[in-house]
Amino acid sequence: MRVGDYLLYLFLRFFSVVCVLLPRRVALCLGRLLGRLFYMIPNSRKDMALRNIRRTLSADVDEAQFILKRMYENLTMDIVEFLRFPLLNRDKILSLVDIKGKSIMDRELARGKGVVLLTAHFGNWEFLGAILGALSYPAYAIVREQGNIYVDRMVNRYRQMMGVEIVYKKEVMKEMITLLRKGKMVIFLSDQHGGDTGIVLPFLGIETSCFKGPVAASLLTGSPIVPLFVVRKGFRYELVVEEPISVEEFEDRERTYAVNVAKVNGIIEKYIRMEPDHWFWLHNRWKDA
Repeated sequence: MRVGDYLLYLFLRFFSVVCVLLPRRVALCLGRLLGRLFYMIPNSRKDMALRNIRRTLSADVDEAQFILKRMYENLTMDIVEFLRFPLLNRDKILSLVDIKGKSIMDRELARGKGVVLLTAHFGNWEFLGAILGALSYPAYAIVREQGNIYVDRMVNRYRQMMGVEIVYKKEVMKEMITLLRKGKMVIFLSDQHGGDTGIVLPFLGIETSCFKGPVAASLLTGSPIVPLFVVRKGFRYELVVEEPISVEEFEDRERTYAVNVAKVNGIIEKYIRMEPDHWFWLHNRWKDA
């Protein structure tokens, strides 16, 4: 047992209790305040994020700092909301969100081919799982196993409280295909670096490795790719569901991936440009650029 990991877990459990005991708005305001404090701490990730905001959004220094500060505030508010999951039930969750495009998910799910749900580390992506669970959708989330096993178990327990099942990335392909062929929904957060197995394409105007997962899943199963994003509206949320991405196939497999992953990138980029303070800029998205 690593003592540091266990102490972090105990702190999160304690802070979760604090968040649960406080009224929701007070807890979220506390989260916002913590975000402002964390923003003031100098670190290399913050410097990287500011550089990336400036070069991808053509923002000046003041604009980049404003966007990143707001991102910190939104992120810590989202963490507080997540730590309050034990309080939530179906009615409470649905009372906090306005949903646009639910009929799209219903229509595509009814086709019986499963649904690839495309989203990003944008807005309150963890609350997306809570919304899907409250709507009784058969949703599965692809997650990366965290180094801290105590925190990993706690986070996944909170996710499962909301009715979302977990699939670890290391076993993702076989499990993902099985689930989609059974008519389930699989959530893909498709905005991070694609690694050695990704395809190099522009993302926010800069070439980098991009994740092929949603496109690969759709090609293998015939499942539609349905984009959806949770947007913060003050102390409430809006879930926006888009029409499915039109997946094209060509004789050249590489062209098939290039064309369709570019479409995936395009929808994620649209939301980042609309609400730049909603996206997780602290990820090293352009590590190879």
